[in-house]
Amino acid sequence: MGNGCRYSFFVCRGFRTQHQAHPSGGSTCSGISFEIIMLERLFIALTLPEDTIQSLESLQTGLPDIRWTPGEQMHITLKFLGDMDEPTFEEIADAMPDLEPELPPLRIRGVGQFSHKKWAPVLWAGLEPDEPLIELNRNVESLTNLRGIAREKRAYLPHITLGRLKKAHPRRLQEYLEMHHEFQSGDFHCPELVLFSSRLSPGGAIHRPLARVDVRGSDRHA
Repeated sequence: MGNGCRYSFFVCRGFRTQHQAHPSGGSTCSGISFEIIMLERLFIALTLPEDTIQSLESLQTGLPDIRWTPGEQMHITLKFLGDMDEPTFEEIADAMPDLEPELPPLRIRGVGQFSHKKWAPVLWAGLEPDEPLIELNRNVESLTNLRGIAREKRAYLPHITLGRLKKAHPRRLQEYLEMHHEFQSGDFHCPELVLFSSRLSPGGAIHRPLARVDVRGSDRHA
């Protein structure tokens, strides 16, 4: 640096960065210490077993102009938290074991799409039974709401995102939806409930697990 200052950076859990300047000779700068709070975009989701991911990947074909979700990023979102600072993140991470998540065997059933005039259409795979996932979503909403996170106003629809269309092809999309309407996977168990961070990069979103809770299996059905 031209003024003779030396800068050091310290990152704590990827959230807090401390920026400190020290005089390194001469009086061109005085000691300055300040802190920049970095925000992470977070969400809570269930992870999937590898054979289920492979089953979903078999659906990722037959459509042009679509960005398919990489297998390693497939999950069942329960709650999008948005941008969050470290203290709030730590509160939620510490409270996650209180959820004591328990789910029966699930299966993939059919495909569908979300469309919005401001967003690119999203292609998704459905899940059944859905009531245990809706119940877990309610528990996650309650846990995060107690820590200042607003409840989602839209009704929760359990799903797994297959891809995002970059350009609309109505006829091709309708053919795809009809072809896979009755698609069904074998039963599977979600191994973990995870608090993820999500960062955008030139190659797409990067998801990083920050806290994990094991999901117990159950024989109950909705």
